[in-house]
Amino acid sequence: MALQLWQTLKKAILAYTGMSILAYSPATFFTVLALGLAVYYVISGLFGSPEAHQRPRDDCKEQMQPLPPSDSTGGARGGGAEAEAWDDAPGSIKPPFPMAPIIKRQISDVSQSSEGQLMFLRGDVSFDFRKEETIGLDFINGINLKEKSSSKDDTVRATNPQEVKIINHVEAEEKQARKEKKRTRARKKKKIMHHSSNHKILLVGEGDFSFAACLARAFSSAPNIVATSLDSRVSLKRKYSRASINLKELEDRGCTVLHGVNAHTMSKHPSLILKSFDRIVFNFPHAGFFYKEDDLRQIEIHQKLVKGFLKSASSMLSYNGQVHITHKTAYPFSTWAIVSLAKEVGLYLLDEDEFMPLRYPGYVNKRGDGSRCDESFPIGPCKTYKFTKS
Repeated sequence: MALQLWQTLKKAILAYTGMSILAYSPATFFTVLALGLAVYYVISGLFGSPEAHQRPRDDCKEQMQPLPPSDSTGGARGGGAEAEAWDDAPGSIKPPFPMAPIIKRQISDVSQSSEGQLMFLRGDVSFDFRKEETIGLDFINGINLKEKSSSKDDTVRATNPQEVKIINHVEAEEKQARKEKKRTRARKKKKIMHHSSNHKILLVGEGDFSFAACLARAFSSAPNIVATSLDSRVSLKRKYSRASINLKELEDRGCTVLHGVNAHTMSKHPSLILKSFDRIVFNFPHAGFFYKEDDLRQIEIHQKLVKGFLKSASSMLSYNGQVHITHKTAYPFSTWAIVSLAKEVGLYLLDEDEFMPLRYPGYVNKRGDGSRCDESFPIGPCKTYKFTKS
């Protein structure tokens, strides 16, 4: 049916126009027709009358209304009776910024809503209002003027109880902040030799805890110190005459005191597990008196103690933390090879300083073993070796 219609149409057009293009397929015909229409619309757009194109623009101009004249502050406002009512109203306040009337209406709409929330920020203090009272425009203007003012007067005058409450709260917060700032300045870092009150310090192998007490006195308080000993509390009091006094002072200053802590396994102690320290200190490590100090067997026992301590301490260091070992440098103690032992467990010598007991007031070294355990021993030349992981 469609083919018959096409044949009839083709004959009719050919008879009237004589177009030979109809000898081709219908697709060719309609393609040529579409191209012709496109050329027609392009030419008519270029050379046609501009009135048709200008008419939509004129319609838009007719719909646009002129803006009201601006006031002295540069803000737009209505004219006539409304403007006079605003200017002549008793007690009216001309806004110091152009959008004040709009802000006032928005504040009123939000504050009267049951779910409305209005946030004011002043410094670091924020306020949240859900009551139905509106914030006066004079209060907003006062805050705005205060921010622009260079005077030292920090007072914003309020006209209703809600505004007074805001100001009082802000002033109280600022007063508290000033007090806290003064306290922070007062808590300055205190140091004694290699140790600071800002460091988390672990003391290992304390004798009568006189070294820990020395640090605690230097820092005034010792919440940053954990002092440990291998001996039990009962054994300490029996062995050392000043142990009870030192322990009492440490606990009064906030130091954590632990007993029965083995230097080899301290990282697994229930009170130390998963904790890290900035300084781990072991002064004059000694495994006990089994042979003469220059006996190779005695030296190996000491080396085993030191290496086990260093291995355990390395897993308890904080970032950039240090392990300190104070040790004699004269023979036969120099044969312990502490620096080499540290390398074997992944610790490297950072520095070494001469140890001078007089720089630690109140510290008294102890033998710690045998019948003379409460006596001190001659130190001679000695150093504090500082090790770190990297």
